[in-house]
Amino acid sequence: MKILFKFILLYCIAIIPAGIFARDVNLDAIYVNNSALSNNLKNLKLSAYSSARSIFVSDDVAFAHWIKRDEIVFVKEDEDSVSIFSYKLNGSRTLICSVPGVVTVFRPSSSGKYLYLKTIENVNGKPLSSFITVDVEKSAFTKKSSSFPFLDFTISHRHDAYISFDGNDFVEVTPTGSLQKILNIKEFSAITSSNLQQTFLLYSPNNKNKLIFSGSGANYKSIVLGTNGNSTFGGLSSSSEIFWIDNGRILFRTGHVGNFGVTLFNYNTDSSRTLLDNSLNTNICFSPVSRIASFVDNQLINIYDVSKNSITNIGLEGEDVYFSPNGLHFTSLLYKKLYISRLDNVRKHRDEILSYSNDIINIYSRILENKSFWQNDFTPEYCKRKIAAYRRLVVADKN
Repeated sequence: MKILFKFILLYCIAIIPAGIFARDVNLDAIYVNNSALSNNLKNLKLSAYSSARSIFVSDDVAFAHWIKRDEIVFVKEDEDSVSIFSYKLNGSRTLICSVPGVVTVFRPSSSGKYLYLKTIENVNGKPLSSFITVDVEKSAFTKKSSSFPFLDFTISHRHDAYISFDGNDFVEVTPTGSLQKILNIKEFSAITSSNLQQTFLLYSPNNKNKLIFSGSGANYKSIVLGTNGNSTFGGLSSSSEIFWIDNGRILFRTGHVGNFGVTLFNYNTDSSRTLLDNSLNTNICFSPVSRIASFVDNQLINIYDVSKNSITNIGLEGEDVYFSPNGLHFTSLLYKKLYISRLDNVRKHRDEILSYSNDIINIYSRILENKSFWQNDFTPEYCKRKIAAYRRLVVADKN
């Protein structure tokens, strides 16, 4: 029964790739048919974290977020349930609560006092989806059934609320469950033509501009309603990887499976700029207080400092990269291991971190040259992507 349930969950994840976020999949295990080489790659990539003087927090982690300048919350997975912990930079750890099932969505409220989760659990052999609200301070949660097991809401800037769509109106829902209609979508029905689509609303930081987008899978329509009139942009392929990074610019994922990219749309100038293309995944994250975004170039972490308009490849692999409110530390997940790194240490020990790059390139080159090491037909393309990503890193560092 557990095998059947896991199959159903994996099937759902496969057909709705944009609805689930930060599962930290080990791609080497998928594409490399040699356990020794896979382990060598794993050891080299984890050694880079040791060189960065990163703090190891926990194994078996699926999600993590900052809720204070010195405190994170994270989801630790077990066989049939998950536990939600808080962790402070002084090393203290506290169990907040445990919930049944598998977490598919994990988002903190604007203040960090509440957490919003989507879960799937096995109930009498059938998958049951739930929406869970966690009160962090009280270590308590409430649970209600959900018709959709993946992301179908956004976080409001006020009242610690979330925003959902009821078919006609966008509704702001507080942690206590009180509702307030905030926008009727009737005049924008052209972008919500199907009941199978999910529809979202994102406010700019000053709440003056609104972004509405609707779709499913990797195909979404969008419209910006703002002080300079309405504007549209194309190419959005994810409901979870899209963020206002200031009052005029939107960072989002484009592309399709095997070839994703990162695009920056400027509402004020009605123009777009490509920040990344040809990546196996992007895993865009944005930390609004510190105003730092992150994305991955074939698993290599890039940080985008919005205030400086600069992009830096830090030489570490990982996902779920969020920055503390003061911008000094960031979280990352690699092989389901949760780390907290200090940005100054990453900069200070950059040469040591990058010292593993050539060894990693050599292993992927060995795999590429020997078909017996190929797990499937995409293995050679995967190796070429990894080799190119690490070579870009090395060349950029020399320049």
